[in-house]
Amino acid sequence: TLQHNINNETTARQEAVSNLETLIANSGLKMDLLWENVNPTGQFISQTISLDLSKYKLLYITAKFMAADVNDSFYTINRIGTTSSLTTYITNISDGSIYNYQREVSSTINSITFTNAYKDNNDAVPISIYGMR
Repeated sequence: TLQHNINNETTARQEAVSNLETLIANSGLKMDLLWENVNPTGQFISQTISLDLSKYKLLYITAKFMAADVNDSFYTINRIGTTSSLTTYITNISDGSIYNYQREVSSTINSITFTNAYKDNNDAVPISIYGMR
């Protein structure tokens, strides 16, 4: 059934995130929580968040597919000073349609900027930002 496929995909994504976190922990990299979304169930409009990123090489950014989601999440890794895409795609098994949840993320040594989401600001809602050093 469609719900079974969605549950399997959610489990696979959660396992991938857990595996990445284990890999990071075992690599000797340090992760510091830099920011958490105080309203993760609301729309997230384009904005710049001021942070001192001078001691970090990478950012690990988690996001929700949609603001209303409870458990579903995905991530991107952004190298300081670059632009990356906070993107995930979900395929509807019953009709083959593809859902795209996306917004751009760019960083400088002093800030992180999120664009508006590709379709709707309830999509690709950032949850947290970690600095990796």
